[in-house]
Amino acid sequence: MGLTDKNPSARGDKFVSGPWLGFFTYASGPTKRRMELALRFGSGRIVGEGNDGIGAFVIRGSYSVRTGECQWNKGYLGKHSVHYDGMLVGKVIQGHWQIDNKWTGGFRIWPQGCGEEDNSIETEKLETPMPEISVAIYVREDK
Repeated sequence: MGLTDKNPSARGDKFVSGPWLGFFTYASGPTKRRMELALRFGSGRIVGEGNDGIGAFVIRGSYSVRTGECQWNKGYLGKHSVHYDGMLVGKVIQGHWQIDNKWTGGFRIWPQGCGEEDNSIETEKLETPMPEISVAIYVREDK
């Protein structure tokens, strides 16, 4: 996935760049859906990429070292986008996700190998796939 940070601990940053693992759940049930991410934290910005049972995605957002709060959009390539709001607790980011005030659930992610439940996350297919949501992305080029 290719995202790394040379020395996050030198900044005293609790948000660790590199490979992350985790899961998301739907509000309607407790089944954990595995996520694999590569995240880079710096200057209050989060960027990354990853994959889960729905598909490949990119991450763009922000975080605060002072409060531990973070938020980002997880944009599935050629599909819909999901908004995440979380809080860093120890090395784990946990919180809630939402799509258009219609679908919601929880999530929990952590740096790979930090002692969390890396191998116990279910990887089964979605019983009910998320509906396709058309998303237009506009790129502004300043002159």
